Amino acid sequence: MQCLAASAQGQNLTLRARNTTELELKFLPPNTTARLQPLDHSTKSFKVGYRRRLHDGLLMNLRVGTELKVDQLGAIHMITGAWNRVKQSVANCFRKAAS
Repeated sequence: MQCLAASAQGQNLTLRARNTTELELKFLPPNTTARLQPLDHSTKSFKVGYRRRLHDGLLMNLRVGTELKVDQLGAIHMITGAWNRVKQSVANCFRKAAS
């Protein structure tokens, strides 16, 4: 089993395993997380937009007395709508992470 861990200065890591020959722990280089997880940067507006669409759907269904069921296509539509409403700075985070 492999495990990736982001290295954090000043923090101790305690790892217990019954059979250490089956475990390989690899630490990521500093500042790697920002490149691997661009959603960590300036994505509050995207997340808020997605949640707003989800809540709007819930409220609409409550008003008509039906249960909200979100399938993959529905989630994609909400994600697309939220993404189209984010500012250019959020989109730039993804471009920066890809370079």
